[in-house]
Amino acid sequence: MEADLADRRYDLTNTYNMYCDQKMTLADLMFWPVDEELTIDTSMPEWRLDPVASEAVVDFALDNNPAVRIASLQELNARRELNTARWQVLPSLGVYAGWNTSYYSYEGSVTAPFPDQFRNNSGEYVQLSLSIPIWSRLGKHSAIARKKHALTKASATLDQKRRDVESEVRRAIQDRDGAATAYQQAQRKAEVQQEAYSLNLKKLEQGLISPLEFQTANNNYLKSRADEMNSLFKYLIKQAVVKYYNGVEYVNQ
Repeated sequence: MEADLADRRYDLTNTYNMYCDQKMTLADLMFWPVDEELTIDTSMPEWRLDPVASEAVVDFALDNNPAVRIASLQELNARRELNTARWQVLPSLGVYAGWNTSYYSYEGSVTAPFPDQFRNNSGEYVQLSLSIPIWSRLGKHSAIARKKHALTKASATLDQKRRDVESEVRRAIQDRDGAATAYQQAQRKAEVQQEAYSLNLKKLEQGLISPLEFQTANNNYLKSRADEMNSLFKYLIKQAVVKYYNGVEYVNQ
């Protein structure tokens, strides 16, 4: 028992040193002020399984995911560039209109007043022009072909992004549900091991088992508790991912 106690104290010291080191790393990542103590909430969160509709989460992610929105805008831009290239092949009709006037003065002669010249010298014109692209049609058709290829590529990229996001969302929901089941099993296992530990503790007090047998039961109980906590943390992380896809930012969870 003394040897086991010494081993556990040694493990406790090493674990505490690792804890302090990781706490300093966390403070550096958070740009925490050096002169302030970083307090970590070590309370265990309450276990709760929030039911979500998979299709609703998928639809929300497809409408709001940044990667999908970027790909969608790129496809829209490629489609508009293709339409612009097609319009450049068609004949263009232009209508122009204008109005002008002038003022003249001659040395040694009587010059008409400015208002009279402004009115009498005025002129108006209307111009109609028709442009039919003939010599540049080959280059414009080549541009249309390139724009079609760009649109096809953008559409394929958008489809791939949508499939990737949908697959990620469904996988995240499946992983969360699997983590919830694993936590429930780990929780039941910890309860059983706690009962076994209590029973073996009574046997040890009555001299019915050896300290070595009690140590084995104690290790099993501690391992089950550690597995329970590990399963809970895994579930919380996977649940946070599902909430993120459903529109809840990580900083607000």
